[in-house]
Amino acid sequence: MLIPELPSTENLIGTNWQLKEIHGVPAIILPQPQSLFFETDTVLSGYDGCNLFHGIWDTVVPPSSTSDDKDNSSIGAHRQRISIGSLSTTLKGCETPEAEEQKSIFMGVLSQKEIDFSLSADKQELTLYGPLGSHRMLVPIVLTKIPNPPQPHERLVGTSWVATNIVYPDSKGKGVLRPVLIDHPVTLTFTQDEIKGSTGTNEFYGDVTHMTAMEFGVTNVAYTYMGWEDDTDPRRSQERAWMDIIASKVDEINTIPYELFEERIGDTDEWTKVLVLGSSSRDPLARFVPLQLRDDTSVPRYEDIPIVEGGGKSLIGMKGEEAKAVIMAIDPSFHVQIVPEGSMVSRDLREDRVRIFVDKHGDVTTEPKRG
Repeated sequence: MLIPELPSTENLIGTNWQLKEIHGVPAIILPQPQSLFFETDTVLSGYDGCNLFHGIWDTVVPPSSTSDDKDNSSIGAHRQRISIGSLSTTLKGCETPEAEEQKSIFMGVLSQKEIDFSLSADKQELTLYGPLGSHRMLVPIVLTKIPNPPQPHERLVGTSWVATNIVYPDSKGKGVLRPVLIDHPVTLTFTQDEIKGSTGTNEFYGDVTHMTAMEFGVTNVAYTYMGWEDDTDPRRSQERAWMDIIASKVDEINTIPYELFEERIGDTDEWTKVLVLGSSSRDPLARFVPLQLRDDTSVPRYEDIPIVEGGGKSLIGMKGEEAKAVIMAIDPSFHVQIVPEGSMVSRDLREDRVRIFVDKHGDVTTEPKRG
């Protein structure tokens, strides 16, 4: 067996740990196990089995020998100690009583005024000591070293989401969480410095100013414009509700709290990630799941649909004017443009516009689409 050594707290900086056992009993298996990440020499974060947490920690100067040390001699005296300040946490309930019980033990250890710890000789196991039930002596909880998690600014970068619900303001100024329109989904994609997506009708984009484990800032949000004949069109209401959430006044930063967690899919044994803007337990603004999980994601957006489809005759190879005549016969309201291949065009999207790209001979090179 590996013998715990008297470690330096410097060995903790930049390390990430996952709960392995409590007082010799293996930890129950959770979709996302309890973890503890010493981000810097003062900042730590982790997951208690139900919620994310974030706070500060410090080294405690080893105390001189006391009677308490003698009481705890069976598990070793004069260990190194750390202290953890008040933790900020999300407020999601636990899925099961077992998860709640394990969370209570784990967080009970972390909430001590001073926490004894030791490291295995190979520095792959971290043992924290804390009270458990009626035990007078401190008992060990063992964590095993794991790879460092994505940094806060990386958690959402490169991910794409589709909304299941967003908040609509009501006449009293309060929010009402409603399902999104099935045929007009609200989507959200994060890149390194930007967000982009769809309101269900128009495309939007904006700059990300900062991102932490619990919030991100957005500014300069803009969107394309396709109007509606009827001001009561539900697509307009959805777009207004979504833009109220994501956008801000000109030159101002909209700081949006968020939670990212695992959730069981119905009564199955499968789990999915869930992104909630706002607080999932108090004031949710919008709820998202990964884009590929939505049953209706097979429904293409209008700008992805060729004008002639479903067995119709391809327009590729036709002369541009001939293709234009075919498209106008399909829908005379289209604004059809013949554009030389490689030409610069505007990036705005319009459902009533069709561009026909032609080569130097005037022949159509790709199937025309709206956009």
